[in-house]
Amino acid sequence: MGGSVGDKLIIRLKNESNVDVGDLLIIEDKGLKFYVKVINKSIASLVPGQFIEEIAGQNLEYDESINLFDEKERFYQIAFAKILTIDKNRFVPPRTIPSFFAKVSKVSSDDFKFLEKKGEIEIGCLRLGTESLKSVKIKLPAKDLVSHH
Repeated sequence: MGGSVGDKLIIRLKNESNVDVGDLLIIEDKGLKFYVKVINKSIASLVPGQFIEEIAGQNLEYDESINLFDEKERFYQIAFAKILTIDKNRFVPPRTIPSFFAKVSKVSSDDFKFLEKKGEIEIGCLRLGTESLKSVKIKLPAKDLVSHH
């Protein structure tokens, strides 16, 4: 993991992990809980580009199967994420970032218990990339929606 407070975090994903752009992740570190939203993904490699081109060319031209040593360690996905910090049950701008090797996991409905007491008018459920958490209801406060006459 790397990155900066004001820009984005760079998270190396576990091989074959199912993380999409728009997903929310949790990073627990230093006694804090960081909510982060995946804003982009890319593939990366520890193998220099010219060798990747050579391997791809041999596969393309000669239809050779590719057998690589330590493939999972050498070829991987990177997620770029924006920090959405929560303090006292509300979102606030981030002031710090997690450590390099902090544990990252997908969110669950338990991570959003604080939303249960927010608002009276339900407008839907929490959307996560291409999926949604049906058990997490999003509500708006009625007093902010109804104008005075």
